[in-house]
Amino acid sequence: MEIETYKDIFKSKNGRIYLEQLPHLEKIRSGQSFLYRKNGNESMIMELSMHDLVDADLLEKALLRSLSRYPYLTSKFIQVDGDFYLSANFLPMKVVETLRLRPLGGLETNYHLVDITFYEKKIYVAYHHALCDGRGIMPFVRKLIYYYCLKKYQPPIDIDDLSLASENMSIGELQEPFVSEEKATDTLPVFKHDAFRLPELTTDKHLYKSTRYELNIDQDSFVGWARSKHATPSITVALLMSKVIENVHPNEKEIICNLARDDRAGSSCQNTFRNCVGSIELAYSRHPDEIPFLDQVENYRNTIRQSKQKRQLRDSISRMTALSDQLDKRKGFLDKQKMLSFYDDLILDTFVLSYIGQFKLGAYESFIDDIHSYISGSKGLTIQMSAVNETLSLDFIQSFADKIYLESFIEELKQRNIGFFVKDPIEFETPYDALKQS
Repeated sequence: MEIETYKDIFKSKNGRIYLEQLPHLEKIRSGQSFLYRKNGNESMIMELSMHDLVDADLLEKALLRSLSRYPYLTSKFIQVDGDFYLSANFLPMKVVETLRLRPLGGLETNYHLVDITFYEKKIYVAYHHALCDGRGIMPFVRKLIYYYCLKKYQPPIDIDDLSLASENMSIGELQEPFVSEEKATDTLPVFKHDAFRLPELTTDKHLYKSTRYELNIDQDSFVGWARSKHATPSITVALLMSKVIENVHPNEKEIICNLARDDRAGSSCQNTFRNCVGSIELAYSRHPDEIPFLDQVENYRNTIRQSKQKRQLRDSISRMTALSDQLDKRKGFLDKQKMLSFYDDLILDTFVLSYIGQFKLGAYESFIDDIHSYISGSKGLTIQMSAVNETLSLDFIQSFADKIYLESFIEELKQRNIGFFVKDPIEFETPYDALKQS
């Protein structure tokens, strides 16, 4: 059916399936760590720089059509005795022209947990990590931009991509992954704190303010060099960044790259849109000069390969399920918040790397200049990677303003004749959610 209004979403085939399944869905478990933060949780942002000025009417139409494929992204949260559940939200999700990011989950966004705004040539997709992760939101964002470009640029461009062609939602997309079919382990998640920690976190340079540096890299020259070393883009960035830190701070402790990992393969809900992110610890040698770069690449490959075995993924899911089971024993919001308070000040040694992957929009990518992904409040150094239109974008997200790591990373690119462009620093803040107020 033709989707002309927000209400039409729930009359479509996918919308009806969503409403039928909603009463049977588990409470939020896989996103619980983002629901009990002291001040709420900040929005995660995907920012797309378009080649032309954004057309508000076409973006609105693209949004409605995209939501008819992913109706569960219209959900709101309701709280019952300190637990959160997905609930239908019949208040419209509207595209708004503004430079200001709006708090999710409150009156200003009609209690929605996804918000689409734009200003001039930029489109902003804000989403709540308790609702979904990067893999959960990415199909929707690709669909949104696909439909927008389809309406704005004629004639239509054929894209050989089954995920874009598919219009039918599966029930598995709705499922909660942190519900063990077997008895969950009694072992809770462990966060190690014995590796090298950036000294900025223990000095007055660490201001708990967020500074972001946008580094756009020529994808062809970067990938060409990476392939010559048998390395993926994420392994290459992980190794070069670790090398930078070793050069800036020679030390005897291991440098750890915490690489974001999709844990869905360890769950029975492999198509779920819910938050299902784990982490792989990639340890950089204490004596890197003694190990050739190719061997370090192979070490990282082996670590990643082992960490993606089903047994490892199931163990990760089981640990998080055990944490959720322990949380179930607490009564009320404040008691649950107290149990998870360690997340408020959690710092992972040494840095974090997340790669959302190639946008894969065919010839329509020529209308997108770059994509950036970021969230404020992260403590230390986090690098978010994304790729579109022959550009690999790295967002250096820091809780300190010093650009020594960025500049040293750029030197590594120069030595390898890899093209790049870096923008001025951006001091930024993504808003806390409004769940308490709602």
